[in-house]
Amino acid sequence: MTNTNNDSAYSPDQVGQLALAQIEHYQRHPGWKTGYSNLDAVMNPMRPGQLIPVLGNTNNFKSGFMGGVCQNVAAQVGDDQVVIYVSWEDSVESVGIKNLAAYSRIPVTAMVRGALDDGQWRRLRRAAVERARQPLWLIGHTNTQFRRRERLTLRDVWRMLDYLVDMEKKQIALVALDYLQRIRPHTPGDRRNQMMQIVDLATDMAIAFGTPVMLGTQAGRQVLERRWKLPQMHDAQETSNIEQSASAFLSLYMPAKTHAVGSVIEIAGQQVTVTKDLLIVALLKQKDGPAPHYFLFRIDFATNKLHPVDFRVSENGTEQAEPWWQR
Repeated sequence: MTNTNNDSAYSPDQVGQLALAQIEHYQRHPGWKTGYSNLDAVMNPMRPGQLIPVLGNTNNFKSGFMGGVCQNVAAQVGDDQVVIYVSWEDSVESVGIKNLAAYSRIPVTAMVRGALDDGQWRRLRRAAVERARQPLWLIGHTNTQFRRRERLTLRDVWRMLDYLVDMEKKQIALVALDYLQRIRPHTPGDRRNQMMQIVDLATDMAIAFGTPVMLGTQAGRQVLERRWKLPQMHDAQETSNIEQSASAFLSLYMPAKTHAVGSVIEIAGQQVTVTKDLLIVALLKQKDGPAPHYFLFRIDFATNKLHPVDFRVSENGTEQAEPWWQR
């Protein structure tokens, strides 16, 4: 359809036709699910051009959550589509070990300690073959490079994505950047402006490559001084434009990090018992969808996997089944 007015003005008829065309596109290309049934029941699919921040304090399972979503999306993609996980913190080997733990059900601790028997080695090798079939690429540093680790800028990552698209003929299905405050700035200036520019470039990357981009980000320590310690959108450390740029915004919180196991906390009016493996995932914002909503998960620390709990709550009402901690 041609815009007969100019490049920016559209008639009422054109607006209706463009809207219908977009809805038809959504039907043909439904987007990617996170792979977690409770979250996917409320969260809209991840679509090209979207920036999706994942916020949390240190050691609150940001990397585990993002890695799990990447593995789940990798199981959904078609031929010549790939998922990209970029880490500025963990080595390729460390991320790979967590991947193998998820496939083999062998605890990460057993691998790290080198305490594997012959049967576990057979399972591990089968898991490595299965991992090799998954279109999940890693970008980062490796322990085999015995030299000073060079932190990548987002422009470095952009060039690598260009190579995959132009030379390897791959289509980028999802990019996960882990995490914002560890990304090397690509411009001089004060820290806040550098972080804002990285957020802008991550959004540009989502649009340029026609892919959703998940951006892990650290929460400020002021969160820990509050009674309700789940980070909010304005708590993203050293950047103020991330909440405006986001199409959806997720926040993670492990209550056992700040409360005694067995104590009770309240989530939007509902009482929840704190356990060591409890993770709260909050959908704080989503365009064209309801928010906020809160979801519960159990973390399998041995294999670095998440298991949804059949319970969810929003600030506008409650939907819940029998919670697992009462079974």
